[in-house]
Amino acid sequence: MDDLWKWLGEQIDIILGVAGLATGFIFWWLSRRPKKFGWEVLNYTSIVSRVGKGLPLKVVYDGQDVRSPNLVMLRLGNAGKAELRAQDFDGPVRIEFKSGRLLAASVIDTSVPDISPEFDQNENSVSFTPSLLNAGEWISFQFVTDGPLETPRVHARVAGQTGQITDLVRERQKTWLPVVLTGLALFIVSPILGLTFEATKPLAPVALILGVCAFGLGLYGMDKRLAWARKPKAKKARRKR
Repeated sequence: MDDLWKWLGEQIDIILGVAGLATGFIFWWLSRRPKKFGWEVLNYTSIVSRVGKGLPLKVVYDGQDVRSPNLVMLRLGNAGKAELRAQDFDGPVRIEFKSGRLLAASVIDTSVPDISPEFDQNENSVSFTPSLLNAGEWISFQFVTDGPLETPRVHARVAGQTGQITDLVRERQKTWLPVVLTGLALFIVSPILGLTFEATKPLAPVALILGVCAFGLGLYGMDKRLAWARKPKAKKARRKR
């Protein structure tokens, strides 16, 4: 243990320099203002359970028998740091169910009271165009379907956003998990480099600092609560009345 503290004291200048570079990169990353429209499945479940399906039960909707009713709750919104206006969308946002029949759709919640989207519903999809979504604002839909339990597909094109519109929670986990694992590996390897191999001693503090920063940043990025938690520092755009 004494050797470890002695080694850390000898490498303090390198450690502080690498920490400064890492801190600068983190502040640059957090200061960006990308546009990002995304979605998250809040809940999806079969209304009639497997046990209930074996009983003499009958589900009827609008005068028609429903064999496999499902309830799906979906949140869509602005997970970026810049506001999204109606002109930023290349056509309406479309929520599609491939395997099941869409029976009913409704808006059950919004991040702020004055978001009131109008939507069109057909046999297997819902379409709507947001008028304005500031950073962190969202709309939650509830759907009742008949058929196999499935995650709906969301189709949208947003100006300034590259790539497909994806599930934000899964995307964050997929993106940041390699960062967490890399940081953990660097943190474990750094004392080995510093105490075992003479030629790699200068690299050890670099690996240590990068490992700690990567591990912490990765855990921060994987937090699903952050998908809708970002708020713009600038004054929010006003909605037209």
